[in-house]
Amino acid sequence: MQYRIEPITGEEDLPGVLEVDRESFSNPWTREMYSSELQNTSTSHLYVVRTDQWAIAGFCAFWIVSGEIHINNIALRPELRGQGIGAALLRHVLEEGRKMGARRAT
Repeated sequence: MQYRIEPITGEEDLPGVLEVDRESFSNPWTREMYSSELQNTSTSHLYVVRTDQWAIAGFCAFWIVSGEIHINNIALRPELRGQGIGAALLRHVLEEGRKMGARRAT
């Protein structure tokens, strides 16, 4: 399956993020929580997975604090799990965090 990983473009991507979040977690974040993350660009980062079928196929929300990446959420649509896309997303996020100065991850 073809996919690409990129930073979220803005509020217009939140409905897709929220849908994946609801499909993945018993206690999903709210739109307000994600909106707040988008406002705090000095610490918060949100990357999404896009495919031809889904504008948002998955996402990873993380912070960079004191040289550490703190993964808050990482999720994929259920039908995409087990194909290595989540692992690719995590590797991408860790590399981006490294470029931003992170030396550890939690």
